Amino acid sequence: MLRRAMLSVCLLSLVGLLTLGCQQQTETTTMTLAERPAELDRLNMWTGHWRTVSEMKPVDTDETKTATADDEWRWACDRRVLINEWTGQKGEENTKGIGLWTWDPFEKQYVIWQVDSTSMIVTGTATFDESDQTWEIEGTIKDPNTGKTRTFEANATMAGANTIEFIGTTWHSAWKLKKAGEFTSTMRRK
Repeated sequence: MLRRAMLSVCLLSLVGLLTLGCQQQTETTTMTLAERPAELDRLNMWTGHWRTVSEMKPVDTDETKTATADDEWRWACDRRVLINEWTGQKGEENTKGIGLWTWDPFEKQYVIWQVDSTSMIVTGTATFDESDQTWEIEGTIKDPNTGKTRTFEANATMAGANTIEFIGTTWHSAWKLKKAGEFTSTMRRK
C-alpha cells in the first residue's frame, strides 16, 4: 500500500512538472516607436523631380531599347520610407510605376521594392559607399510576361547634386552564368 501511495505521488509530481514545463511564457511588451535611423538621411539626395533616360541592350539581339520617365521622389511614413512615383515610356508603351526605399537596421542595408503598370516587379537591396558617392544595388526582376526572374546588379553614382548615372547588368538566373543584358540610365534633376 505504501509503495502504491509513493508511486502515485511520484506520478502526480511528474505530471505536475511536465504541465508546468509546457505552459507558454507570456511576454508583455509594449510597442515603442524605434528611433529613426540616421542612414535614412542618405536618401535625401534622391528627393525631388527627375527626368530619367535609359538604354537597355539585350545580349541576344542587336537592338537597343530606350525608356524615359519623369520621377518624383518624396518622403512618407514620418520620413522612414522614400516613395518614387514615375510616368514614362518604354518604346511605344506608356508606363507608370511606384517604388519604395527604406533602411533595414538589422541587415544594415537599404531595401527596395518597385512595381510598374506592366506588372514588372523589382525587389532588391542597396548599400552606399561614402568614399566615391556610389550606390551598389542588386536584386531581382520578375518578368510579367513569362513569370521568370532575372538577377541584376547596378551602380548608381552621384555625379553632382543634380545628376545620377546608372550602369548595370542583368542575368537570366541568380547563378549569373548567362548574361541577359546591360543597361545605363541618367537621371537629371528637373
